Amino acid sequence: MKFRFTRASQAALSALILSFSASTTVFAEVQGTQNAGPAPQGQMSHGQMAQPEMTTEQKNAIMELRSLQQQMQTTQQTLQKTEQKAFADTPELTQKRDQLQATIFEKMSDKEYDAKKELNALQTMMADYQKNKPTQDQIGAFRKREAQFQQRQQKAFQDPEVQKQANALKADVEAKMTQIDPQTPKLIQQMQTQSKRFMELRQKMMHQ
Repeated sequence: MKFRFTRASQAALSALILSFSASTTVFAEVQGTQNAGPAPQGQMSHGQMAQPEMTTEQKNAIMELRSLQQQMQTTQQTLQKTEQKAFADTPELTQKRDQLQATIFEKMSDKEYDAKKELNALQTMMADYQKNKPTQDQIGAFRKREAQFQQRQQKAFQDPEVQKQANALKADVEAKMTQIDPQTPKLIQQMQTQSKRFMELRQKMMHQ
């Protein structure tokens, strides 16, 4: 069996997480919700008791969640394509993104911790574990290093210098995306609305 990564692993080690472009900022709001809908009926872990049959309200909520998920995926794909073209057509944006990434790595690092080297090490571990099943000790060690990376990353995101560069890049990318596709602002707003509704439904389901 291949080693399976959590969404947190993928997010922490993704190059996109170090980019504060317009669309990835929006996508961050729904990260972790994609493909995270309620488990299908009849699927239970060993020893788990059967759950009561869902009410009509719950069934309707699940149907809406699935519909919203599909809509968000479609919107996300459209925005990502536009974003990729924006960077491909504008070397200055790529340069600013690289500068932002370098600043984030700098803020994450100290004398005893090199964030860039740690990212490369974690990516190497991920690739190896996809080929060779890791032991429980290896998984535990990976999770510990991953958590530390994420903690440093989140702290760096709050740094005023990082936020200043991020906001400037976000504005530039969104402007370029709008030039390419005038529907971009509408799609971003649509993603935010869909995300908000998705979160509301999930919270409601959790408390039923």
